[in-house]
Amino acid sequence: MIRPSVRSKRVAILNLVTILLLGLPPLAFAGTDFLVPPGRQAAPNLMVVGPDHDIWFTGLNGEKIGRLTTSGTITEFKISGAQSLVGIASGPDGNMWFTDQFAGRVGHINTSGGQLKTFSLPSGSHPQGLTVGPDGNLWFVDQKNTGKFAVGKITTAGKIKEYSGTVNAGAFNDYFNVAQITTGPDGNLWFTNPQAAFTVGSLVGKITIAGDVTIYSTAG
Repeated sequence: MIRPSVRSKRVAILNLVTILLLGLPPLAFAGTDFLVPPGRQAAPNLMVVGPDHDIWFTGLNGEKIGRLTTSGTITEFKISGAQSLVGIASGPDGNMWFTDQFAGRVGHINTSGGQLKTFSLPSGSHPQGLTVGPDGNLWFVDQKNTGKFAVGKITTAGKIKEYSGTVNAGAFNDYFNVAQITTGPDGNLWFTNPQAAFTVGSLVGKITIAGDVTIYSTAG
């Protein structure tokens, strides 16, 4: 079991000092930090609530997916062959789904951390943001080495289909600025692509469950 450490308390104190220097009300930012176990730098990245009502997160630099209870207990599960875990979503099948941007694959584990299964994407793929769509499939943004990014979907059985993002976002090189995707109130999937800031300007877009893509540039 992981409890707040001396290091995490120091981080919390530094955060409080920063807030006071900025003249912001401390109570608005009150919180507790929990230290991820030592080892390869985990760099906790995206998070989501799982079907077990715990908080699940990916490790951008690590090889593990973490589970955090609301009382602060952290458990980590090693993902064999993982290179850079990014997106995470609670699937309609009760599993925790994830993307591995450097291994070019999408996978899932159960809420006990077992039954790992992964599905490889075409060569040159870098899947990032991940969400459950209104059709019950998992949808993700896939940055390509060629720059022609795609939005993909994968069924809970592992069948994959990708749709072109219609614009060239530039060769994949900005893996810290993660493309995100979510289901909109209109029944479409909405996504961002910060990678495109290097070419056509930062953009957001939407895709219907039939695969029709519309791009909106945020360039000023």
